[in-house]
Amino acid sequence: DISGSGEGLVKNDSLNFTITTEITIENLLNKRDSLLLYLSNTRANLNFNRDNQEINFNKIFGTVSIESEKMYTGIELSNVQADFIFNQNELFFNSSLGIGNDLIAESEGSIGTYLTSEKINLYNINLNYKNIPWTSFDTSSISFAESGIQLSNLILENTNATININGQINNDQSHNFFVDVENLPAAILSTYFVSEN
Repeated sequence: DISGSGEGLVKNDSLNFTITTEITIENLLNKRDSLLLYLSNTRANLNFNRDNQEINFNKIFGTVSIESEKMYTGIELSNVQADFIFNQNELFFNSSLGIGNDLIAESEGSIGTYLTSEKINLYNINLNYKNIPWTSFDTSSISFAESGIQLSNLILENTNATININGQINNDQSHNFFVDVENLPAAILSTYFVSEN
């Protein structure tokens, strides 16, 4: 079931291929087997442009903006806001959303596609888990290659407390992962790990 509206424009000539569209979804419910997709009060804007005088796809530019009051795809997401900018072989993004009842996440970064790998650079991360804020200290990265996933320099800070995560998740299951926690106060441990019952 779906209710909403949309409009758009497609233009293709010798110089450029252009798509512009705006979609508003008041409610969408789609269930297939055990998979459930639900959207409520969701808006999406897409602008896409390609230089038709280029043989390859290096001259692709575009923007995508998404806002949603609520999404459910196995986990509940709320107050979703995301902006994406496509610039040739790189994508820049800025996003914020609520995850479940306890986590609010904001991130800013870029995704690059290369011959043998893809890389996500995260320039700014803000997390709020159970009303305790964490902020990234420096640029971190996630690299995807045939051998597996490399996570580098993910450092989150809360006052004097730090969590530093680095490591590899390899496809051959020979993982090498490090989590270093320093100066984590008892109040945070109690909030995260002691039951409220």
